[in-house]
Amino acid sequence: MNTAGVPQTVTRGPKRLSAAPLALGLLLSSLALPAVAAPSNAKLSVAISDGLAGVHPGDAVTYTITARNRGPVDVTGATVADTFPATLTGVTWTCVSGTGSSCGSAAGAGNFSFLVNLQNKAAVTITVHATVDAAATGTVADTVTITAPAGITDPQPADNTATDADVVILPNPNNTFGSAKDILLGNESTDYLGPNPDDNNWFTFKVAVARSYCVEVDNGLGEVTRRDPVITVYASDHVSPVATNDTLVAEPAAFQLARACFVADGSQVNYAKVTPTAGNQVGTFRIRVVETTLYSPWFFSGNGYDSFILLRNTTAQAINATVVLVGPTGNPVGGAQTSSLPPNGSYNLLLSGPPPNGFGLEGVVNGGVYISHTGAPGAIIGNVTSLNFNNGVSFDTPAAPRQDLR
Repeated sequence: MNTAGVPQTVTRGPKRLSAAPLALGLLLSSLALPAVAAPSNAKLSVAISDGLAGVHPGDAVTYTITARNRGPVDVTGATVADTFPATLTGVTWTCVSGTGSSCGSAAGAGNFSFLVNLQNKAAVTITVHATVDAAATGTVADTVTITAPAGITDPQPADNTATDADVVILPNPNNTFGSAKDILLGNESTDYLGPNPDDNNWFTFKVAVARSYCVEVDNGLGEVTRRDPVITVYASDHVSPVATNDTLVAEPAAFQLARACFVADGSQVNYAKVTPTAGNQVGTFRIRVVETTLYSPWFFSGNGYDSFILLRNTTAQAINATVVLVGPTGNPVGGAQTSSLPPNGSYNLLLSGPPPNGFGLEGVVNGGVYISHTGAPGAIIGNVTSLNFNNGVSFDTPAAPRQDLR
């Protein structure tokens, strides 16, 4: 029978489900998954500073201590402790908490060890007041620690301890002009420079009239820390200033040199005071006094000869130079001539020429030439040329540095 186009009824049996997914679910539900532990790491740190590099016996000092939690978890019951050295006396302290922190103790005296609570990113500040012991020497060093409580691990414990160390600066034996240390010309003296403007170092040295000198100070002993002291040169009354720093240069390897240069206005004892600048780094320094006078042993004028004195400034600063002629017995001849040499400029003096470009010498005169100036060593180059206008014979005599006795 043809059943095409006739609706058919189809009877289906019960649907059979696969056992695989059901078995997998039962298996997974039977497995015991471990519980996820809460994080227990916290980055704790502590810092201490009194803002000083050096202290004097008897000084009052203030330390600021900061205990901090950089997270990620909150910390309850960290211990902050400080056992103060014997070089600090009369110690008192206060603890101030901030947002998310608390101090186990608010204030006290002497050593401390107390608990602090520090939420993530929170900190407490401890302020310590103390006095440097009158007998202190060497270094005053104070160390503070922070210790995590049980159950907390600091993954980077290196900064759980901090120390502030200050050099003890004893009173300078040459802290006043009355106790100024004597310096031999051309020699060096090594002294100690403190951090405060009242840590003066006084020195004394002898100078000769119309000669030029520089007082030089460097940070010495191979150190590279800048100290930038102020040098003031005084006349024999230790009150009237003659010169102050006119040069501060950086030599190779960060070597610092301060210099004050001047022309002596008389044969006398002069003073130099070396004063630290604010915030100055403490440490040793070297001081020396050098003569910068140039000397030529020969000039001749008369019998057809005349002499020229050439001065050349090798620096980028204007420099005053004074030329003095002396006869064979050392007596001045023709007065002194002073001129200002422009940066990298030169100047000529003719012995027979009229002042201010000459000395107005007449007749036969011979002797030596002293050239003093306000520049650094080597700033001025001098040369004396004696020329015979009749036969063209000439003699050149360079002026060399003069290292005279005191």
